[in-house]
Amino acid sequence: MTRTFGLPDEQIWEILMPNSTGQIRRQAETDCGKEVAFTLSHCDILFPETRFTLEALKQAGYTLTTASNCGCNYLDAVLSTQHLDTLFTLPLCLESVHGKRKADILRAHCKVFDIESMVMIGDRQSDVEAAKEIGIPCIGCAFGFGHDDELTNADVIITNLSQLLTLFKVQNERP
Repeated sequence: MTRTFGLPDEQIWEILMPNSTGQIRRQAETDCGKEVAFTLSHCDILFPETRFTLEALKQAGYTLTTASNCGCNYLDAVLSTQHLDTLFTLPLCLESVHGKRKADILRAHCKVFDIESMVMIGDRQSDVEAAKEIGIPCIGCAFGFGHDDELTNADVIITNLSQLLTLFKVQNERP
C-alpha cells in the first residue's frame, strides 16, 4: 500500500483494485476519502520538523505552495487538520488543475509565480521529473515515501526537512 503514496489518485486505485471497473474504483476512492478525512482530524501525520520548518520559511518571507498528486478533498483535509492552511499560498493538486502529471501543477504555478524563484521539494520521481520538465531546481527528500533511486536526478538530496533552513539560509532558532 505504501508504494502507492504520492501517486495520482487514479493510479492508486488501479493498483489497489486492478480488476474493478472505473465506477467501483471512484466509489472506493470517495468512501476512503471520507474515512481518511475523519482519521486525519485525530492525528499528527507530519514528518518530524515539518511545522517548525514551514513556519520558519514562511516567516523568512518565502512563499510556500503545494504540487500534490492527490485530490482536492485530501489536500484540504491535510492542510486544515494539520493546521498548515495559513502557511500555503495557492495550494494546488492534480484535481484542482485538471492535470494528469505533476508538471501540469507546476505549469499552473508558473502562471502566478516567478519561475526563477521556484524550487520543487519532493520525495517521489514525479517531483524530480516535473521540476526537470519545467526547468526548476529539485530538492529530493530521502525521508519520504519514495525510494532512493527515485531521487537520483534531484539537484540536492536532504535527509531531514529542517535541512531546508540551512539551504535557504533561514535562521532556525527555536522559541
